[in-house]
Formats: sequence, structure tokens, C-alpha cells
Amino acid sequence: HYLSMSWRPVPLRYLFASKDGIYNLFRDPDAGPGAPKGLLGLRGDGIAPSPTKGTKKDKKNGFSEYKGEEKENKGGFPKGLKVNSALTNAANKRMEKVNRKIQRMALGDNYNNRYGSSPRDSPRRLSARQEKRERERLLKQEMRRSVPSLPFLLTRLEKKNLLPAIFFIFSRAGCDDAAKTVCQFMRMQADFSREKSAEAGARKLSMESGRRKRKTRSRGKVQSRRVDEDWYDTGTTSKGAMRQDKSE
Repeated sequence: HYLSMSWRPVPLRYLFASKDGIYNLFRDPDAGPGAPKGLLGLRGDGIAPSPTKGTKKDKKNGFSEYKGEEKENKGGFPKGLKVNSALTNAANKRMEKVNRKIQRMALGDNYNNRYGSSPRDSPRRLSARQEKRERERLLKQEMRRSVPSLPFLLTRLEKKNLLPAIFFIFSRAGCDDAAKTVCQFMRMQADFSREKSAEAGARKLSMESGRRKRKTRSRGKVQSRRVDEDWYDTGTTSKGAMRQDKSE
């Protein structure tokens, strides 16, 4: 027996992870194939964004009555399916960094020239082919640096309540290394939680012992007061009895 349905029982979420954190891949977090809103009406899939009515001023100026989100984009591509602006900004910064390095290398402004080496020792300027290869190499290097470590990714997924998760690693050695890393991370987390619980228990015991000491001190003070009061009462009654005897 098998069950067939035209909708996903568990909707998809499209996220992108980097060393800076986890971000939504699209501008609309509920957009994407298999997501709650689907393709936002593109190709007849998903929920199209509701168009907003234009104001009376727009109608007088000759604008259309409805200004939908698709009309703001060329080709009718929904704005919510565009890549998240945080990701595009990070990619632009990465590319600008690579271009600055290439520019310094092309101008011969290297480490040796900064510290007073002769022009003969300075390398020649890069050719167009060398510049292209160097740009690709530096870009790959920057992209590798932006890849988050597995413990960092697990911590962020746990904070977002996205665990358990399935990782697809297309390498036997990489899969074994990832399994070892996850085991070490889980041991560290277990040790940390044990230490935290032990510290909390020690704090609780110290607070309880302090309360007991305060209670015993307060009880001792109350008992001493009672003894003093009893002594005062007995002393005054005995003195009064002696005075009565003398008077008689």
C-alpha cells in the first residue's frame, strides 16, 4: 500500500549557511519549490502575492488600479523568489575583496615593494589569462573560508530548533570525518551540560546551607530573648514577693 498526495505533508524551507550564520535563501522565507507559498504564482505554482490597490492620486496620474509584486520585476519574476539581500551583499563584499587583491597584484604593489625592494625584484604585471586564473583561485579561497564548521552549524541549527538534520556528504573520507566531529561535539555538549548541572546543584546546596544557618541563628536569637524575658519576669516577681513579706 502507498499513499499519494498532491501536497507536501512537511513543507520545505530553503536556508543558506555561512560562517556568519544561517539565512533564508529567498527574500520570502515561505517561498520556493515545495514551500508553503511555492513559486508565488510563477508558472501557476504556489500562492501569488496579493496585489495592492493604487491610491486615487495614482488613478488620476494614469497608473493602473493594481500594482502587483510581479509587475515591479522584469519578466514577471516574483520579488519574493529573489535571493536574500544579505546573501547578495556578502557575495558582493567577497568579490570586492578579491578584486582589490587582483588590483594590487596587477600594479605590482606586493609585499616586497612595500618594504623597499628594487623594481628589478618586483614581479611582472599579470596578463589577462593570469589575472583570470588568480581571480578564480582567490574567489575559491574566500568561498572556502565562508563555509561554516560542522560544530558551528550544529549549534546554529539547535538554536533554530532545526535538529535532527540529514547531511549529504559525497565522500567516504569526508563522511567519516564528519561523524567523528559530530561525536566529539556531542561529547563536549554532554560534558558541558553535566558541568552546568553540577554547578547549579552546588549553588543550590550552598543556598540551602546558607538558609539553614540563617534559620539556626534566628532560632538562637529567639531562644536567648525568651530566656532573658523569663529571667526578667522571674526576677521581678521574686522582688515583689520579698517586698510584700517585708511589709507584712
